Amino acid sequence: MDEKKIWQELEDSAEDIQIPESLKPERIEAILIEKKREEQRNRFRRAGRYVTIASACLLFFGIAITRMGIGGTSKSSQMMETQTAMDSDTSESGTMQSEAEMASNGKNPYESVEDYGGVYDAIERGRQSSIKYDVDENVMEDAGSLESGSGAKESSSASLPHSTTNVQTEGVDEGDLVKTDGSFLYVVDGNEIKIIDIRDGGLTIVNTLKPEGDQKSGSGKTELYELYVDGDLLQVVCGSRGVDLSLMEDRDAYQMEKNSTVHLYTYDISNPKKPVLKGVVVQEGVYKTSRRSDGYVYLFTTTQLSLPEKRKRAIQKDKVDEWLPSINGDVFQPDDILVTEEGGDKGLLISSIDVKSPKAVQDSKLLIMGDTTEYVSESNIYLYERTYEDGESTRIAKFHYDSGKITVSGGASVDGTIRDTFAINEKDGYLRVLTTIYENGWSNQITVLNEEMNHCGNVDGLARGEEIYAARFLGDYGYFVTYRNTDPLFSVDFSEAENPKIIGELKVTGFSDYLHFWSENQLLGIGYETDPNTGWQEGIKLSMFDISDTNNVKEEDKTVMTQLSDTPAVENYKSVIIDKKRNLIGFPAYNSGRDSLL
Repeated sequence: MDEKKIWQELEDSAEDIQIPESLKPERIEAILIEKKREEQRNRFRRAGRYVTIASACLLFFGIAITRMGIGGTSKSSQMMETQTAMDSDTSESGTMQSEAEMASNGKNPYESVEDYGGVYDAIERGRQSSIKYDVDENVMEDAGSLESGSGAKESSSASLPHSTTNVQTEGVDEGDLVKTDGSFLYVVDGNEIKIIDIRDGGLTIVNTLKPEGDQKSGSGKTELYELYVDGDLLQVVCGSRGVDLSLMEDRDAYQMEKNSTVHLYTYDISNPKKPVLKGVVVQEGVYKTSRRSDGYVYLFTTTQLSLPEKRKRAIQKDKVDEWLPSINGDVFQPDDILVTEEGGDKGLLISSIDVKSPKAVQDSKLLIMGDTTEYVSESNIYLYERTYEDGESTRIAKFHYDSGKITVSGGASVDGTIRDTFAINEKDGYLRVLTTIYENGWSNQITVLNEEMNHCGNVDGLARGEEIYAARFLGDYGYFVTYRNTDPLFSVDFSEAENPKIIGELKVTGFSDYLHFWSENQLLGIGYETDPNTGWQEGIKLSMFDISDTNNVKEEDKTVMTQLSDTPAVENYKSVIIDKKRNLIGFPAYNSGRDSLL
């Protein structure tokens, strides 16, 4: 057979081959766009530690990145035309059930196992699986009051006006690198904590606190992660890393494995000059995040799980500590280990610690899983992860927490992926989720899940050709930003939770990557100004939206800082300071053409 005939037969046969959706040119382009955005996010995350310190100190050192005058004079020259009628190609309400909705039955995907053999098998299933999931990293807020410790805090004056950590959920505190009670600053500085008296308007270091590490092994802390301050208590989350040498089974050789532990230190700071250690909890794994609510700290760590080769020996009770993680030296019992059907090779450890009993763990769970992101409401912990079972979707697991007790609740699956930390929100038992979907092009969807995590409300086909960049919820209303070359800000009415409605759309130039409520009637957007024709970024843009009429949202003021190119504020909400009383907006930013932060 001659060469031309062979090539012709190959071309003819190729015409019948269906290109998989995941390999179509437009899908590859979408993946590359998302990869570029992820690279930008990672660059901001690497600067996160310094960003948080810089922003948390802004009020005390008088550094204001920008001030916006709100109200008073007319801003007509800066306002963009409002479009309230919904374009048929941009949004349309739908009630048809999606594949994810049809498959969702409110059941939590995590189930307990009967014995350690079930745990071993779940890890083995995950290890053998060829499918790997990648999920966006994201994060999440001020806690209930505590009884005062012994002794009164010395004070020569009332506490000064001060900022608090910017959080995702009101009433749920989050750790930070800088905390204050208005009289003293508590600042992470390397592996030390500087306690700074600010009562007289100055900055006087009164103590340098350094957690002593694990006294049994003599190891010190290599990194301080976050702080909590409430009343007379200071809680410090820090970590240590080490290496274990172990003799390999049936081999005359040693294997070296890294080990990581996270420590929660609790100090009585009724006298900030002389903190008193009240207790320590030690949890294996790498620090992921934490929350503080109603006098309890919920600590999240992750660990890579590896298995001994001999299953029969490994699952014996006196051997499980060789491959399962522990908290305060205690290995998890089977009843507290949860697995999914497909298993996994990573462990997520969740523990709760009562601040009144800082040496003990109130409850704990070990989840055998892939990669998850956490959203913590005032009463529930939601873990969500991207899956590819029926196209790209997001699986959500719900865990109820109360007074330190963590219990398995419902679960669901929704189409698409959650693109913004604030695109998932709970109110009155309903979970409201905003996702971006790729199927022959971008579109977006609103999904409402009831308390049992069953689908009960849906709007799909929103902003075709665009993806969600930012979102925020306030009471019965939600707002989200999509982007192509202009920035549509959508308003959503959730007053009838099971029948969400798009009630407004405002188109302006540029886009907001972070939304923050300035007041009940004003919404601040932080993002970038762009050329509406080319999409080229022209600087950092602040927009103040008037949301007093949710059906007719307006951009009442804006500022474009062309000398600034990037800001970590769009990815790290803890780096943002908002003080409406002082008319102050603060955040770090990069100079155009420079790598350093302002």
